[in-house]
Amino acid sequence: MKQSKPLILEKPGFNIVITLFTLWFSFFIDSLLENFIAYFLILTFGIIHGANDLSLIDAVNKRNSNTPIPFYSKLRNYLLLVLAALLFFFFFPIPALVIFILISAYHFGEEHFSPKRTNLIFFSKHGLFLNYGLLIFFLLFSCNLEETNTIIYEITKTTINPLYYYLGLFISSMVILLYFCFFMYRKKMTMYEGAKQVFFLLVFSILFKTSSLVWSFTVYFVFWHSIPSLLKQVTYLYGSTSTPNLFRFFRASLGYWLAALVGLTLLFFYLKDSTLLLVILFAALASITLPHVWVLNKMMSSNQDYSKQN
Repeated sequence: MKQSKPLILEKPGFNIVITLFTLWFSFFIDSLLENFIAYFLILTFGIIHGANDLSLIDAVNKRNSNTPIPFYSKLRNYLLLVLAALLFFFFFPIPALVIFILISAYHFGEEHFSPKRTNLIFFSKHGLFLNYGLLIFFLLFSCNLEETNTIIYEITKTTINPLYYYLGLFISSMVILLYFCFFMYRKKMTMYEGAKQVFFLLVFSILFKTSSLVWSFTVYFVFWHSIPSLLKQVTYLYGSTSTPNLFRFFRASLGYWLAALVGLTLLFFYLKDSTLLLVILFAALASITLPHVWVLNKMMSSNQDYSKQN
């Protein structure tokens, strides 16, 4: 069967090319335009990739049970979970921030290594996902110390010693290196695959070091996480990433996406404060991360075909 064109977006070669292009492009635009494009990408591909969770819950439920869940019941429970996460974030910012980073780190690693997840035992699988995501975060933070500490201070009113970022980067790097060596020793990963993963990390290092925190996070979050995840969700829901199926996915996400896009775009023009806007955007992303990660984990666990995609 002939594969549809959108599957090209999932190939590592596309990610590398688009990452280098965004790195080059950032040198020719001012910070205001760069932030606007970054927020636009997050509010389109970034938000849409998590905007169809209710449909995914339906699909997972149909595969695991014959009992349908009423729409309003799903919507109520989902919104209550998002609201609880948002309130927890604002009333207990420090533990909420730590939990958000840990959950997001696991989610990033799970998406990145999903094709290999069925070949790993429980401990090594989940340890790999968490430590890889932490490596991405610590690399991002270490390359953008001033901006990172500004955002964290706005959220928690606490200043973090930069040594903690470097220590986290060193530990997570060593753990991932040990994982790769162990997998290659046990024939779970070839030398080529290991070298490819190291090359990806090198590309991330160049991007994070030469770009702003917002731009760096956007490029990774959108092109290395959101788009691959979105395409896999389309395949899970509709069987393939054909153009009609992509439109079906976007139509199902349209209401949620438009509400988020309009609201945060108005905030962008009203606040004119990139730091405050980033804090609000960060809080919004944090509040939807927990239910989204839970839904995606259920989706991958219920369908072996998803975990085998590349």
